[in-house]
Amino acid sequence: MAAAFRRVRKRCFTVLQQCSLRLTQTDASVKCSGDVKCSQLRKRGLLKVRGRDSVKFLQGLVTNDVEAFHNNVEQKAMYGMFLNANGRTLYDTVLYKSDGRGDLPAFFLECDVNAIPELTKHLKMFKLRSKVDIVHAEEYVPWAMFSMSGTLDLKNVSSTSDIKVLVKDPRIEQLGFRAVLPKGSSPCVCFEDVYETGDSFEYDVLRAKLGVCEGVDEIPPGNAMPLEYNIAYLNGVSFNKGCYLGQELIARTHHTGVIRKRTVPFKFMDPKADANHFEPGVRVRTSDEKAAGKVCMIYGQYGVGLMRLELVKKEEVLLIKNKEDKAMEVIASLPQWWPEDDHGLM
Repeated sequence: MAAAFRRVRKRCFTVLQQCSLRLTQTDASVKCSGDVKCSQLRKRGLLKVRGRDSVKFLQGLVTNDVEAFHNNVEQKAMYGMFLNANGRTLYDTVLYKSDGRGDLPAFFLECDVNAIPELTKHLKMFKLRSKVDIVHAEEYVPWAMFSMSGTLDLKNVSSTSDIKVLVKDPRIEQLGFRAVLPKGSSPCVCFEDVYETGDSFEYDVLRAKLGVCEGVDEIPPGNAMPLEYNIAYLNGVSFNKGCYLGQELIARTHHTGVIRKRTVPFKFMDPKADANHFEPGVRVRTSDEKAAGKVCMIYGQYGVGLMRLELVKKEEVLLIKNKEDKAMEVIASLPQWWPEDDHGLM
């Protein structure tokens, strides 16, 4: 009886999740629907890499194919990760094409703002004689434009706007658009009926519902395995490009096809739960104290955990202890945006 009740509750949660993230096409070239929002991503910052050798330089350090990205005139943004020599994630990044001077290619690298000093150091360590300039683009800031009810279609931005880059999020379409603007500007003024949020909390809730981590607080540098954080599902890795730093582990794991843990979204049964009630990285366990995973992030009632897929599929009761040592029940589910043939243990 208890197992049947859990299955029914799990199905209800999945249906509600699908409804809240239902894909709705919105033509925002003239006017956006009222639930379109934009948030300045204050936890993210920008580096600029420019120079004759910038494509070759980044190709040897980023998990995705920078050469193909550079040569594709239609593609304006690309997701990827920087790895260490052991194949563990150091920093997640979104690469944007920046207007180069003359024939010199140039890219914005969006990353966790607290990681900018270390990422700069990492890049300069491998620069050697490469003809590239690496600078902190402090005069620009990244933004997200999104809708809690589905996907967006923003286009035909005025040529007089301050928007430097406006592009669909290269990870999944439900995350909306990414934008790069001069500090002090807002993309909201370029569209009608777009609400600017005071912080990125609502956008972070959307990421939590989708099961998408970003930044060093959610993807621990030097420890996280890229495939467990769904880098392949998020269009962040090329398995056909040449060698790059950390390639061996990620290629071997991919070709063996064995990934027993992945980041998945969860929801607290108690609507009053929030991040302040829990220690960072708190463990997730079953009702019989079996290890199920750990928490990557919590925003309000929603979160993302690195979970054992076997237990998520079995719809086990999952518990997370708060700071008062009280076990709080959560429901974890496989994201709807995962490939259909990968909705299971790999």
